[in-house]
Amino acid sequence: MIARLQRHTHTIRHLVGLGPQPTAGQVPVSDGNQGATWGDTTTPAQLAAAVGAIGWGQVAQAEITAPETGVGPTIEDIDGLAVTFTAVAGRRYRVGLFVRGGNPSALGLRQMVWIADGSNNLLQLVADEDNEVAGGFTWTAYGFREVEPGAGSVTYKARGEEGGGTGTFEVSAAATAPCILTVDDIGPA
Repeated sequence: MIARLQRHTHTIRHLVGLGPQPTAGQVPVSDGNQGATWGDTTTPAQLAAAVGAIGWGQVAQAEITAPETGVGPTIEDIDGLAVTFTAVAGRRYRVGLFVRGGNPSALGLRQMVWIADGSNNLLQLVADEDNEVAGGFTWTAYGFREVEPGAGSVTYKARGEEGGGTGTFEVSAAATAPCILTVDDIGPA
């Protein structure tokens, strides 16, 4: 317990600037015992290894700012919520979808929105909402899926369907409340 506390104290001291500070050409490394320390990266290979070990951030984003109405019992792409990017071999990505929906045309509709790949394989169910009233009912959902697609051009998109009745619903979006699909590089596979 005391060793763990010392390790955390050492790391916190670095984060708040109380411990040793880096000099030019140094990156955070672990000494395996005391938490974060600073190490030299004197060669391009060392620097590349340090950068390659972390996530590179957002690589693609799509958003819609107008509703898509008439999502019915046949699964379909949500117009405008698709991204295509060039994936790098050996990297993991997080595909995230923030979506709003509602305005069902009838009672008892099962409103479903998925993350899918470019071949329409359903990867992650993000929203699965049943309504008790017709009309103004709304919902909001967020979901993500981590993927390792390999190198090359890759597409991810949102798909929707009404999966339990005979009506339709809408994917709700507005300029001040968009629906967003993102892809982030989260690090090596």
